[in-house]
Amino acid sequence: MRLPEVLALHLSGVREVVDVSREGVDLAARYALPDDVSHRRCPVTDAAELVRTPDRLLVGLLGPEPAVHLQAAEVAAALAGAAAGTRGVLLLAWPVDELPVHLLAGPMVAARCQVVDAIPLGTAGIRGVSAAVVVQRVDRPLPPRGHLVDMTVARRTAHPVPEPADELRTVLRMANEHRLTGLVTRAVRRRLRELEEQVERQRQRLDERDARLAELERELARQATAGAPAEGADR
Repeated sequence: MRLPEVLALHLSGVREVVDVSREGVDLAARYALPDDVSHRRCPVTDAAELVRTPDRLLVGLLGPEPAVHLQAAEVAAALAGAAAGTRGVLLLAWPVDELPVHLLAGPMVAARCQVVDAIPLGTAGIRGVSAAVVVQRVDRPLPPRGHLVDMTVARRTAHPVPEPADELRTVLRMANEHRLTGLVTRAVRRRLRELEEQVERQRQRLDERDARLAELERELARQATAGAPAEGADR
């Protein structure tokens, strides 16, 4: 999936995309936003005052180099005070199979943000960006999309109020780690399949080489036999 396709999935009700990436990182040309959605840049330190409602979507590039990439704690601080339903699209500069799940999950839980999507961007066309993680500020866990949050369904139906803080943190940590770990696992499995296919191709080449070598050895033996003088011919 490409970045414009990821954004399109999460633009319902959004009127402005707020890019909080570091200075020098310009992804605006990659957004392909519709005409009714505007775009602005904003330092991540100022984003908490700007991205407060679901009609603004935060976007930022996270990664291992603090001088170039945002850190998860900075984005979490920007979203912590936002209204429930406010979302962020976090672009990741780590290789997916090296994603530091704990460095992302912890700050998001502290900011009461749930990971609602984790999408590899293998065809993103953005050098160094491997995936997009979509987070949403919540007061209680979102409807379950997997078995890890099923425990809260009955309680939410009977008591539609914010979850107790400890319970919310626990469920969010489970849900977030499940999403992020799933992203990593899919990447590792895909890489394993690629390696297995490479091994099989190499095995086929080796088999073909061995068969050709055996054929040449037989031909050499035939030529040697045909060229050998008959016994006693020189006597």
